[in-house]
Amino acid sequence: GLYHKSGLGGQASMKAQARDAEALSLILGATGQRVKDIYIDFSRNRGQNGRVHFPHVYIELRQKKVAALDNQMRAGIERKIQNGQRWSLREKVAVHAAQHPETIRYVVAYAVARAKAEHRDAAWIS
Repeated sequence: GLYHKSGLGGQASMKAQARDAEALSLILGATGQRVKDIYIDFSRNRGQNGRVHFPHVYIELRQKKVAALDNQMRAGIERKIQNGQRWSLREKVAVHAAQHPETIRYVVAYAVARAKAEHRDAAWIS
């Protein structure tokens, strides 16, 4: 299907080198998120009048290098979940770089909060 052909099903990979590893990690994370957003936008547009919300988040269970969320980022993420607000690209990247249990908790809470804010009955998380 579309997901498989998009390369998001594990067939695509990105690789780069830079002097600043932290900046590179942020750039690759942001790039990966934006590529996935294209697929999610397509899915969202096909079900635009439906009862399911397609948030721009996903759960990645492959082994990864994790980065701890700093307190300021964590507070902003949690505040936006409580208020049903959209995350910035930087917040999405930070959540996806966190440890799996933390990522899953935040992604599920965010998806439900955004579905509620959009007056939808459910959320689709890929």
